[in-house]
Amino acid sequence: MEVNMYDLLILGMLMAHDYSGYKLGHVLGEVLVPRRKLSNGVIYPLLDRLEQEGYITSAECEINGRRTKMMHITDAGRERFYALMAQPVAEDAKRADVYRFKFRGFGQIGPDEQKHILDEYCHSIQNDLDHYRHAQTKMVHEAEKYPDQQAHYQWAGNTIVLQIEMCEAQLAWANAQIAAIKAEE
Repeated sequence: MEVNMYDLLILGMLMAHDYSGYKLGHVLGEVLVPRRKLSNGVIYPLLDRLEQEGYITSAECEINGRRTKMMHITDAGRERFYALMAQPVAEDAKRADVYRFKFRGFGQIGPDEQKHILDEYCHSIQNDLDHYRHAQTKMVHEAEKYPDQQAHYQWAGNTIVLQIEMCEAQLAWANAQIAAIKAEE
């Protein structure tokens, strides 16, 4: 079963404390990649579904003189959060977001689970890095065959270098997190 990244993020946030639907929407908007927004037409149906499935409850309360609906995670929601954290991450277009959302939930899981997720992340990023390095080698050979297309191959190669450097930075970050977790044990 695929990790539902929005369920993971919402339940992870509610593991820390209760939120209003408005505040959840605001925080979710800050967590997503810039320029990718979650509208109320997305967030409230997600919250309704999570409540219908028994993962969260809501209660009306008054905050600063205003009535608002506060969301609270249930025991079933906690179990669902832990199950989502334990699921492998699919190698698809959502992979980066799912890992980022899992990392945000690290305060709610133990160091062994954290290391396991980080190890999976490193393996995934290393596969990407190997792919880009292979593509870089292939690009050099292609450029030699077609000297009249140097500008094309130069920019294609520059793009691959960017991908390689991003992968290297991600691996360095993940390895630093693993080292920090091990140092605390």
